[in-house]
Amino acid sequence: MGILLATRAGMTLEAVALSSQPSAAAPLPPVDPTEPGERLDHDLPSLAVLQRRYIDRVLERTGRNKTRAARMLGIDRRTLNRMLARERAKKASVKVDGLPR
Repeated sequence: MGILLATRAGMTLEAVALSSQPSAAAPLPPVDPTEPGERLDHDLPSLAVLQRRYIDRVLERTGRNKTRAARMLGIDRRTLNRMLARERAKKASVKVDGLPR
């Protein structure tokens, strides 16, 4: 049994018959790791790492201006300061050899 789906193409509506049988997912195109932004597809960092990378990038773009960076991030400046302080405390709690104190 097919399903009809109406889509709007310009000013006309077309009916598209869909199969009730699932189809195989189309393969993803190959990723070029040298392209900017594609590295995340390969190293799959944690959400905390992604957050830290993004905050660092926004801070770089704003010339390290925390007020502007917080505005770009959609958070309060005090929240950004707390996040940065937590990160500094985390780094301080690691010894030179990489082991926790």
